[in-house]
Amino acid sequence: MNQIGAETILHAVHGGQALLGLVGAPQASMDGRITETHPRSGCASAPRSETRNRTLRIGDAPATPPFPTPGENVAQIGAENLLHAAILDWFTSLDQTARADPFVFEQGLAEYAASPRSRPFLKIQDGCGNACTYCAVTIARGPSVSLDKTAVLERLRSLEDAGFSEAVLTGVNICRYPDLAGLIVYLLENTDRIRLRLSSLEPDAVDDRLLQAVSLPRVRPHFHLSVQSGSDAVLARMGRRYGAVAVERAFAGLRAVKDDPFLAGDIITGFPGETEADFAATYTLCEKAAFAWIHAFPFSPRPGTAAAKMRPPVPQREAVARAERLRLLAQAGHAAYEKRWEGRTREAVIERYESGDETVSVVTENYLKRTLPREQICDKRPGAAIQIVV
Repeated sequence: MNQIGAETILHAVHGGQALLGLVGAPQASMDGRITETHPRSGCASAPRSETRNRTLRIGDAPATPPFPTPGENVAQIGAENLLHAAILDWFTSLDQTARADPFVFEQGLAEYAASPRSRPFLKIQDGCGNACTYCAVTIARGPSVSLDKTAVLERLRSLEDAGFSEAVLTGVNICRYPDLAGLIVYLLENTDRIRLRLSSLEPDAVDDRLLQAVSLPRVRPHFHLSVQSGSDAVLARMGRRYGAVAVERAFAGLRAVKDDPFLAGDIITGFPGETEADFAATYTLCEKAAFAWIHAFPFSPRPGTAAAKMRPPVPQREAVARAERLRLLAQAGHAAYEKRWEGRTREAVIERYESGDETVSVVTENYLKRTLPREQICDKRPGAAIQIVV
């Protein structure tokens, strides 16, 4: 699970007060409100009031609608494919108050300003019509819907007026937003200072217009590509609408318009029918991409999806081993990226105070995380932008 996914959970929980057990998601532990647990182990309780407790388990176990009804204590949700689709559905069902507007601000501006959250997430899109064979989002969430650009701008301006230096445009699949490139340009032309960071991008959506839009100075040089595989045969079975060449073209284009951006990718290993040669193609593609990080995870079938019935299955042990090889490659890629930026000055956003307020966690525009002494940031609040030497 990446940070955007983890933040989505925080914003989906009423008041951000729940403690969520994230199964097998070490990168998702943030500010004490999310606790890390070992894969397939237990979960933390999620107190939502003084009188009611609910637990939301996020991890390997597959789930499809219907989601738990009031009175049920535990929902098991497959994090990679159902995260965005299920969180709000489940928590709102506990109160028996369905939200008609999927784009309601999940946290008010006053709550944002008083919280340690530094980079608010602005949801612009929901649902997905891609119908990938492994994914249950379409089953759970339906076709893509988008927030009108004037409403997006109004919300972005309110965040800027509240003093935030950055906002993340997010959704189930923001590439399904009608004219995403045009939206980015429109938002930047009608705001003054606030920067934009994008959530996951589909490789085939990275065309010349989008590259031109993200080349603008206030778009963060940090991009996450939903790659899934480097094998054309596997991508076809997944129902993806591109091949390996499109992935290569996407990361080459992003590097052409930004100065050595932080590039990350999602990879599923052990998809049904994936051969050693298929995985070798994926590994080679990731090497060529020189990703700063790879989110690699073994295939987990979701009931109700076409992939759940595909044959032949790849043994789980082999799928896990392939994912581990990619994780090692990711660690090497991240170390190399860190080294390239060592000693260079970049803008960073203050995330939170640590260690009794003596130190401060910051994240750079190109997604490198650092801890600084408090005196170095002049007591600026979370969400403010500063210049640091990486």
